Amino acid sequence: MVSHSKPTKPSLTTATSQPSREGAPVAGAVVTPRQPGKLAVGPNGDLYVIDGGRDEILRHLPNGTWSVVAGDGRQGFAGDGGPAIRAELRVGTWSGIAIARNGTSYFSDSGNGRVREVLPDGIIETVAGGGRIPLPDRAGEKVPALRAALPDPLGVALGPRGSLAIAAPLVISLERDGDLTWIAGAKRFVPWCKTCDIGEDNFYDADQLAYDGAGDLLVSSDNIPVGYGVAEVRANGTIRDIGGARGEGGEPPAISPGPDGSVVVAGMSGLYTIANGSRKFRLVPHTLNSARGFSALSRALGGHYGPRHLSYSFFGGDGIVESPSGMIYADASPFPALAFYRIVELTPSGTAKALFKS
Repeated sequence: MVSHSKPTKPSLTTATSQPSREGAPVAGAVVTPRQPGKLAVGPNGDLYVIDGGRDEILRHLPNGTWSVVAGDGRQGFAGDGGPAIRAELRVGTWSGIAIARNGTSYFSDSGNGRVREVLPDGIIETVAGGGRIPLPDRAGEKVPALRAALPDPLGVALGPRGSLAIAAPLVISLERDGDLTWIAGAKRFVPWCKTCDIGEDNFYDADQLAYDGAGDLLVSSDNIPVGYGVAEVRANGTIRDIGGARGEGGEPPAISPGPDGSVVVAGMSGLYTIANGSRKFRLVPHTLNSARGFSALSRALGGHYGPRHLSYSFFGGDGIVESPSGMIYADASPFPALAFYRIVELTPSGTAKALFKS
């Protein structure tokens, strides 16, 4: 086991289990999104989005406007220890985001090779990355998070015991003691094993992450034996292949934890849920199984599509999230036939509306 000295400050807040008294992070100016990507929902139901076109994180306000949570619009790296709205970021539509119950936002500052947090008082800090030590790639190995090299981190997911899983591109965990530990995956591609279980050596290139209600970690990837799909890393360390769900443009599908312990999935063929402990994808009924759902979604997208023509390719690769109230938010990004961005809100009753249209 590799041993290194600890970083000089904690890398992960220990206040992830209790709601914050300060409320939501300090917000910046009201703005218009440009290129929305990954989505997250805060403890009070507010919607957060990574905006790769602005290099900012935005929050959707109750009055329908968008405000800045982090980033000053300038691409770069600066601002740790100060107000997040004055910091410089390098985020893209592929960068991941997760919101703790105390209101702390964790996100992948992918272009800077870091994971950063925005505390409830609006202060931004780096919690992992920025160093030169290689990532741990086997069980039991630890690396100080602030001295580790993170190669273009993508998805992030809060674990059941306050840890933070990071896709970079193997899956690692930021623990409360400030260390990174290995969860699953390999640093390099290993040829597929079509006659055996996934195994740690056949899992590579993690994209998005989500914990289910049993504490198992679901991972979307384009290098699982079935191809583009979702794998489950169980709490006991074993890995199983759940199935394929190709995303837009051949990318891995978007996944996110649901409030009931399930995981929601956005693939080219539709929006799904994976029930806690299940290996089956289930279509989200109100969006896919009725003419009303098709019609409502068509209007929200701004097109003229019926059940025979509406393609769900728009939802395949970027963001999806479900709120505690059952609202599903999906990001529809540019598609060869329709060059637009949309953030769509789908209600349990089957209605749909666009929160943003480019």
